[in-house]
Amino acid sequence: MALSAIAGAFAAGEPTGLTIVDITYRALFAGVVTIAAARAKRWTWFVLGGAAGAVGSDDAVPLVLAAASLATSFGSLWYGRRQRELGAVVGALAAQALLRLPTDLPFAVPTVTALLSALPLVVSALRNTRSERGRWLGPTIGFGLALLAVIGAAFVFAMLEVEAHARDGISAARSGLERVERGDDAASEADFIRAGRELEMASDTAGAWWLAPARVVPVLAQHVDAVDRVATEGRAIAALSAEQAATLDVTGLSRPGGGLDVDRIAELAPAAATVTDALERAQEVVADTSTPWLVAPAADRLEEFGTQIADVLPTARNAADALAVAPELLGADSPRTYVVLVGNPAEARELGGFVAAIGHLRADGGELDFTSDRGVSASSQVVRQSGLTLDRDLPTPLPGSSPERFVQNWTNTVDFRVTGDIAAQLGPAITGTEVHGVLYLDPYSVAKLLEITGPVPIEGREPLEAGDAVDYLLRGQYATTTFEDDGERKDRLRDAAEAALDQLTSSTLPDPRNIADVLAPAVQARRLLFTTTNTRAHDLLERVGLRPPVDLGASDQILLAQENLRANKLDAYIQRALDYDLTVDADGNASGTLTVQLTNSAPPEGLDPYVTGDGSLLRTEPLPEALNRITLDLYSRLEVVAVSIDDESAGFATSPYDALVRTGTRVDVPPMST
Repeated sequence: MALSAIAGAFAAGEPTGLTIVDITYRALFAGVVTIAAARAKRWTWFVLGGAAGAVGSDDAVPLVLAAASLATSFGSLWYGRRQRELGAVVGALAAQALLRLPTDLPFAVPTVTALLSALPLVVSALRNTRSERGRWLGPTIGFGLALLAVIGAAFVFAMLEVEAHARDGISAARSGLERVERGDDAASEADFIRAGRELEMASDTAGAWWLAPARVVPVLAQHVDAVDRVATEGRAIAALSAEQAATLDVTGLSRPGGGLDVDRIAELAPAAATVTDALERAQEVVADTSTPWLVAPAADRLEEFGTQIADVLPTARNAADALAVAPELLGADSPRTYVVLVGNPAEARELGGFVAAIGHLRADGGELDFTSDRGVSASSQVVRQSGLTLDRDLPTPLPGSSPERFVQNWTNTVDFRVTGDIAAQLGPAITGTEVHGVLYLDPYSVAKLLEITGPVPIEGREPLEAGDAVDYLLRGQYATTTFEDDGERKDRLRDAAEAALDQLTSSTLPDPRNIADVLAPAVQARRLLFTTTNTRAHDLLERVGLRPPVDLGASDQILLAQENLRANKLDAYIQRALDYDLTVDADGNASGTLTVQLTNSAPPEGLDPYVTGDGSLLRTEPLPEALNRITLDLYSRLEVVAVSIDDESAGFATSPYDALVRTGTRVDVPPMST
């Protein structure tokens, strides 16, 4: 019995979560089963060993121990009568097997197996115990049950009290978070104070001295520990949130007349990091505390608390990281220059649209200044004359687009990080200084900026408003033919972006939360992108979608881009719909079909020649006026085996991109057809 108890103490299993108590329980189980087997009927030995072997058959250790227990049971049959020494060996071996059942079994199977298989053994042993030796058993068992009833009653009372305070505290905390999102910091502080008070009372009840006995009772112990830890962490977060609610006031970050207060941002960064650390610590506590043994309402409150943290933590982490890196990006130590690329998807490139305008944004000590550079053709000439070259291999289709010669093709890659490298290496020829990053926006992003700045003046028309910006910049501006002195066509997208950015950088900015709400749809649609040479910011930019990665790792993914092959503006009339049907069989083999529906809504005639163009890069045949010739570029982890256009087989070309396969195919879409 002593040897079995010692071996059992070193087994796994945490019935209460308290190390010393759990060791005692494991040793006690092994010792009781051993001594009970010495006094129980022999048939109970087979039940005990058989159950351990059946449940633990997928694991070598319990299987061997259970087999040895059964072998000893069968061996005892040779003696004809039950041998106590052999029974003790049977019990010791089976107890070790039961204490070492596989941990990957369904919930509670090891525990239930151990208790049920040992129950006949213990009952039989009690019946076989001589009355003079067992006289103390009845009173002892009765006293134990009475004590357990008292502990259980105290536990129920405490849990009801804790549940009421936790419910009110979590509700107040949720209200405080909602007020923070709305910018009502003063009211949120009161909510957090109330949440802290309620959770403090819950924590005090869970930690009361009279509840201590419940901490050594299996199942009850997990509940007491869960509510105590969660209430304590919740109280700490509520107190911290109340303390920081007024401190973390982001409404005062804007400077009158434009720019941001980098000193104020630097002051806020440590406080935001402290809140994030507290939330992450609380999330770890919830994960460590969660157990299937918990029953409602404790499990419900734990889940509610964990859900609330999971909802808030990403935003808190992003805010803390943004505040930490923002001063450097805003030129707190030295000026920063960012190339601004204004793309127009009326003539598509893989990233979105060809570069219709280029400028640069200078950040110096929080002050922002936007300058619109010369036209794209002139900028391309400056880059060519500079002699600057790229020190990296370019992914398809960029090599054929000659980005070292044509600025308008810097966006002919689905990977914005590559565009960032190109701008950083070739941009100094245009800006005259080192380039620290690149900002990309298109007409949809400009429209979002106009929601913030209000209408901006555009030469030759009424002020441009957010509601009509996209249609005008994609289609309406090409209704007239106006050219610069150098023969380059005036692109009103350049004028609109310049006016919007000038207005944005020279006036007091709105609350950053309002700016984020307005611009978020453009970021999610990959129409507003930003990257920087500051590698500290990359993880944050990727998380929020401003610097989206192409290869998502092991996940299945579909990314479809398109290129305009006629140097026209007909892509503004293309509508695209996708349907992806994927099948994965039992062996993990994947196959699927991607159906792409392209509709060209351009009229067959009547459009400006600049829109329809005849600058086809593939001049093998005369083409109808409004026919749109494009290349569709598919990025997928799966290799394409066949392409068809309107049920007819079509050619395609493939090339690798990281762990993805890029497949390109040419498609002609006649006007007014699908």
